[in-house]
Amino acid sequence: DKDSAQEIILKAMENGTTIKEIYLHVFQITQRETGRLWQTGEITVAHEHFITAATQTIMSRLYPYLFSGSKKGKKIIVACTAGEMHEMGARMVADIFELNGWNSFYFGSNTPKHSLIDSIKMHRPDIIALSVTMVYHISEMTEVIDILKKDPLTDDIKIIAGGYPFLLVEDLWQKVGADGSAVDAVSAVELAENLTSGAVN
Repeated sequence: DKDSAQEIILKAMENGTTIKEIYLHVFQITQRETGRLWQTGEITVAHEHFITAATQTIMSRLYPYLFSGSKKGKKIIVACTAGEMHEMGARMVADIFELNGWNSFYFGSNTPKHSLIDSIKMHRPDIIALSVTMVYHISEMTEVIDILKKDPLTDDIKIIAGGYPFLLVEDLWQKVGADGSAVDAVSAVELAENLTSGAVN
């Protein structure tokens, strides 16, 4: 019931619930549960798409709060690798970075490899956050990271890898060649701050 859900979220905001709390304890949990229900066959792809679309609609109502703060001057590019259509997690990461004063460039789902790399060279972000949900897209992420790490124009940019497979395999981020991984958007911001300040993880 998207209308009731929206009313509950907006009322929670009026009563002092923070955007971070809503993203972590409502949107994130809802998306993970939706994925679980789809995997177990309890809901259809149509149900999954409806829930995702409803969540995105409600998220859009919160954007005036997200983009109203001061900026730190740091930049992040957030994208899903080529073929990856699950973008909600990446969207939430980009939004939470915006909330924390970063300028985010969100490219969404199914970002072609060469377009992504060209955009990274153009924008010169402090951090790149790449996301995959389906295991068979990990090889695409690995290839993108390898290209970036070997190119002198991009080899100094820190890369955070995320998505469902990285919750299951603790050291997967090392295997794909990233500089770190995070369990949620708030943790991703903390990691990015450490990586860009020279702190050791």
